[in-house]
Amino acid sequence: MTKRIKINVFTTYSVNAMTEVELPIGKTIDDIEWIDMKWSKGHIAFKDGTIEKDYFEDDLENLGDFKRPDEISFEDEDGNERRHVEAI
Repeated sequence: MTKRIKINVFTTYSVNAMTEVELPIGKTIDDIEWIDMKWSKGHIAFKDGTIEKDYFEDDLENLGDFKRPDEISFEDEDGNERRHVEAI
């Protein structure tokens, strides 16, 4: 009897979003230290040490097509021999 072999399949999707954000009064783009996003919520840290958590949210309504990935790759069960295939 032939044993069934497991593989790991990876799919890569590209998603881009643009959100218009109004900065707090007195802040400019030059005041920004970093911006972070998690679960579509944006956090902005300023160089003066203030952090605006959950300050803005991405509009995820029309983010794109998840029907077809940009890339598909696979490897054996142990994480060896990763190979790429054309996403059609």
